[in-house]
Amino acid sequence: MFLAQQVKPAGGAAFDQIAIVAGFTTLVFAAIAYVIWREGLGHRTIVGKLADALAVAAGVPRWVALPALVHLASIASAGVGVYWDVSIHFDLGRDEGPLANPAHYFMFAGLLGFLAAGGFSLALADKRRPRRTFRLGRAWRVPYGAALITLSAFFAFAAFPMDDVWHRIFGQDVTLWGPTHILLMGGALFSFVGAWLLAAEARQVTGENRWLRGYEFGAALATLLCACLYTMEYDDGASQFPLLNHPALLAFCAAAVLAGVRARFGRGSTLLAVAIFAALRAVLALIVAGGFGLSLPHFPLLIAEALLIEGAALALSPERRRLAFGALSGFLIGTIGVLAEYVWQGVFSAVPWPANLLAWALPVAAVTGTAGGVLSAWLSARLDDIARDEPVRVPSLPGGRIAAVAVGVVAVVLGLTIPPTADTRAGGTLALEDVKSGPRREAVITVRTAPGDVAEGAIWFDALAWQGGGLIRVPMNPAGDGTYRSAGSLPVHGEWKTVVRLHHAPKDLVALAVHFPADPAIGAPGVPAVSGVTRDFVEEKKLLRPEEKDGVPGWLWTSGYLVVGLVFLAMIGSSGVALTRASGGTARTSALTG
Repeated sequence: MFLAQQVKPAGGAAFDQIAIVAGFTTLVFAAIAYVIWREGLGHRTIVGKLADALAVAAGVPRWVALPALVHLASIASAGVGVYWDVSIHFDLGRDEGPLANPAHYFMFAGLLGFLAAGGFSLALADKRRPRRTFRLGRAWRVPYGAALITLSAFFAFAAFPMDDVWHRIFGQDVTLWGPTHILLMGGALFSFVGAWLLAAEARQVTGENRWLRGYEFGAALATLLCACLYTMEYDDGASQFPLLNHPALLAFCAAAVLAGVRARFGRGSTLLAVAIFAALRAVLALIVAGGFGLSLPHFPLLIAEALLIEGAALALSPERRRLAFGALSGFLIGTIGVLAEYVWQGVFSAVPWPANLLAWALPVAAVTGTAGGVLSAWLSARLDDIARDEPVRVPSLPGGRIAAVAVGVVAVVLGLTIPPTADTRAGGTLALEDVKSGPRREAVITVRTAPGDVAEGAIWFDALAWQGGGLIRVPMNPAGDGTYRSAGSLPVHGEWKTVVRLHHAPKDLVALAVHFPADPAIGAPGVPAVSGVTRDFVEEKKLLRPEEKDGVPGWLWTSGYLVVGLVFLAMIGSSGVALTRASGGTARTSALTG
């Protein structure tokens, strides 16, 4: 609550905080560079000696032994930080800067750990290397996995200063799907694609190894956790984008990761993976809600999706008909899996899926799920090629094109469904029935809409209060004659922001203001909670993200999104190039298409 009571800047961090973070980052970067320099000259550092001891104990190359442990420890720190940070912003709004938010320390440590994992792997590369390596100098060759982890970690870390620059130009964007936040999560995600690659390269050197299987399974769980970070937009109950994207993203993430788990680890592995995933998400939820006293982060179950993949594996062998298996798994997840998740979302979700969403969700999720399964088939075929280092035969159906088409399909679908629209022709007259009076006022909200049928067939019609020390969401129930009444009381005092939200399929999002505090940092006057006033439903983001600056030239917005988009494409492209070159070319026909 202390954080909520301070004057919080809305256009970037204070320069003294930036200087502190920059100074500490420089020290860490210098330490990693020192290890790379000394090991490159053939002098054993403490890091190198520890890596050698672990390599002997585990029976794996030194360039994977220590970096693997650092990488997995870092995702634990970053995971706690991200889930904590998202709930802080939902419950308390923007913070005073990078050092004022305790969750940032965990995230910062995790990002530095990602960089250390990649940098140490580069430094520790010795003569015991895979056959195909990435050249960094005349005599310095490193595993492609090490290079990909380092590059992805750099992209994730670069999102931190980019975030501050974005806030200074465009204002604060208190939403998980802010452009630079997408980059941060993407860097973490692709670093674990690099971990899968690094483990495959180590398998090429040492053969099958229980320690490596454990690292690969841990990397798979981390990949699933990172992929599902994108669905956190819907997990806390204040999603700012069309609900249609929730099932679409879930289907893609589940198919892309879990089908690969089944192809690599065999029968029952997907059930084990989702059981551990659910346990980890439950622990994180208890830490955030029980330990820190913030809103409970909900999470998908994914058990039905795992069962569907296991069933698809019985019908189509993942080893012999990988592409068909991946496509079937993804299609089943996007259809039957979405129906099963619909039931779970009704039981345990901050935003239950209404039945009328399914007519849109099922075809969209079938497409994204199938694309995710196809992408998983390509990835697992690449990794097998790398691990076995078998001669590559150019297939009749080029694997790289399959992967590119799958990524393109998902990009087009999300590009069409993510940006919300806003039909602002409706309005509403407020009536407030006080349940508590005084400085901690709470009221039941009644809205008489005009036109009266504006909420018919809505995906949701809710009242939401947030950023006053919690998050409260209650449905608006019809009371006859175009009038709707909140199912419970909501706070209309202090720092609380309270609105009535209306979402129509497929992606129309508008909201009506009930109560807002004054915000001196952005020069916004308060909105009083009074009865009898008539207000318009406006574009929802104007109320949920009032910190975004008005008057920024359109070309600057375009340039900003273009830069972020190009960086994200660079992450995708570098992953594809690393996997392709490490495998020596296009995936084998027998591995991919049977």
